[in-house]
Amino acid sequence: MAFQFDYTLHGVALRSTVVSRDWAETSIKMSRGPIIEVKINGKEEEAEQVNKMLTEVENVLDSDSEAEEAAGNTQESSSSSKHRHHHHHSKSQSSQVTLKPSDKIEDKRSKLCLSHPLTVDIVLHTKGASSASLTCTFSYLYNLHVVTVKVTKTGIPSAGVAGSNHLESELLAGLFPEDNVGDDETRVTPNPANHYQLKQVGLTWDSTKLGHAYPWVQRLSGLTFPSPSSPTSVNAALAQTSVPRVVRRLAARFRSVQALATLLVQLEAGQLTGSHQCNLTSWQSLSWNQYKASDVTEYHINAGYVTSVCSVYKAVLCRATAKCTAYIAINLDYPAIAPIFSVQLELPGKLIKTVHNDDAVRDIEKELNVYWKELCSNEGGESVLRAQIECLACCFDIYLECLGTKEFPRKKFFTKSAR
Repeated sequence: MAFQFDYTLHGVALRSTVVSRDWAETSIKMSRGPIIEVKINGKEEEAEQVNKMLTEVENVLDSDSEAEEAAGNTQESSSSSKHRHHHHHSKSQSSQVTLKPSDKIEDKRSKLCLSHPLTVDIVLHTKGASSASLTCTFSYLYNLHVVTVKVTKTGIPSAGVAGSNHLESELLAGLFPEDNVGDDETRVTPNPANHYQLKQVGLTWDSTKLGHAYPWVQRLSGLTFPSPSSPTSVNAALAQTSVPRVVRRLAARFRSVQALATLLVQLEAGQLTGSHQCNLTSWQSLSWNQYKASDVTEYHINAGYVTSVCSVYKAVLCRATAKCTAYIAINLDYPAIAPIFSVQLELPGKLIKTVHNDDAVRDIEKELNVYWKELCSNEGGESVLRAQIECLACCFDIYLECLGTKEFPRKKFFTKSAR
């Protein structure tokens, strides 16, 4: 079935016909993946009215610009004045959607954040017995000149805080590697003018209200913001080529989120699948400040392997009086990027072992963070975290049994003593 966006949102945001052919081809390629549904929401009459007002504003600005140039010539100054007066009525009509210097600060704030009456939903539905969906709602903020997306999901399992932490974060951030380039302001909104527009009226970007203005959303809509010094442009061809690529990435992210959600619920319940002497006694989510406060996470943060956009957790494994605490950072692009583990062991007598004072702990972290591909070579990529947790439990048992104490009798065969 063909999908066609033939409505112009003031020259941008799905201006190009997004397009039956690309969408049909994408559906065929993803026949084994989620079912994709596209909806256009809103009233056509309201959209036509807003488009008309915005077009009038553009015409007035163009006319005023020409008049100001002509005003430099004394012979044409009177005609330019008349030209301005001719468009005064148009300005008053469009004042309800555009910003004016005479507006009160409250009016400026509300107008600045106005969105176009039409929105577009891309809905991904899972196949099979488990019914889950991911809805991406795209809106055009015409005074900020960016397109934003809001995400809602249904049918994805979660249990308490730990199970939903990763799922409630910026689910679609970093969808493409090129979207991670730039400073914090650029990552909030790629339009360099937005920072000054919001600052002028005393606002900051509120993603809960406005949505997320990810760079991939702008490309999907045909908007480009190459650099602060380059003009914004609308590129229909860019939108056309971006559609299949974005949909494939959305589907892949959706599948990963579903698999991870199920696994987090299992880990929260302390479920280990292997034969281990230790038990997973705790799995909980952490705030970024709690994660940073641990001494064992410092290296991975300073090296840039873990950033504040990651979801962070703490797992505790116990065997008799010994305890293994693992701080785990899950990247938004999981499982393409494996989770990073930082390990601390607490032995009988409250003896603390970390990478700073024990080579064996350093080897455990290397096994988890460097050789993780070997752990899940015979399984799907979605099982990376599960394989790492099982490996950690095994390494913890081996470490304790190598101590040679009666409390931890040797019950495993060590087939690989060193790498």
